[in-house]
Amino acid sequence: MVLLKKFNIALLVIFFYAYSLYLKKFFSFAELQDNLKKYNIKKKLASNSNTVLSISNKIFKFFKIRNCLSSAMTVYFVLKACDKSPQLFIGNAFNETNFISHAWIEVEGLIFHTNAQNIDILNRIIEIKWKNLEAS
Repeated sequence: MVLLKKFNIALLVIFFYAYSLYLKKFFSFAELQDNLKKYNIKKKLASNSNTVLSISNKIFKFFKIRNCLSSAMTVYFVLKACDKSPQLFIGNAFNETNFISHAWIEVEGLIFHTNAQNIDILNRIIEIKWKNLEAS
């Protein structure tokens, strides 16, 4: 049963990665944000956040996926499918010579991002929160 649950999560990671690429390619950033907030998954998986983050990380490493926005969007959707309340952040930092932007996920005190970035130096410019309204 545990193996089947992990397999289902892995399939969701692959599906939502493809979906994230589709959103980035064909939608404006405002529409992308709106989709992240409103996309609701009716059938929920029972899994903890650590498992989702671990499986996602393994898949991203295997396929050499390093785009922070695509991977953060993917993990955001998968965590929603597991009935969690993730937050997706986009931040930036710049000075005279460098500009840095980064996207990451925070859920239940955990931080997930595919390419390690010191998020303490970033200005959080966008925060997308999802709360399970059905549970309220």
